[in-house]
Amino acid sequence: MLRVLVKITYIQRSSSRSDIYSVFQRLRSFLEISPLDAAVVDAAFARELPDLEDGLQFESALAWGATHLITRNIKDFPASPLIAVLTPVDYLVSRS
Repeated sequence: MLRVLVKITYIQRSSSRSDIYSVFQRLRSFLEISPLDAAVVDAAFARELPDLEDGLQFESALAWGATHLITRNIKDFPASPLIAVLTPVDYLVSRS
């Protein structure tokens, strides 16, 4: 979730600060933020995925207890019985 928030801020950099804050407040009204603490970072280091950012997302999702991780880049995430890694389209299809 943190990655999404950072990207929204970058994409909307030409918007007013109040507009950006308004968007974040609406998102926070229905989204939870998973942990990114020392244990998550250490687990990501230990996993040694090719992309540390993917490792941080994966370990953060596991620590939070997520059942699904939605990404356009499923090939860089490990298979896990604990969490399904799906593209947005595959996730939406699985829910219908």
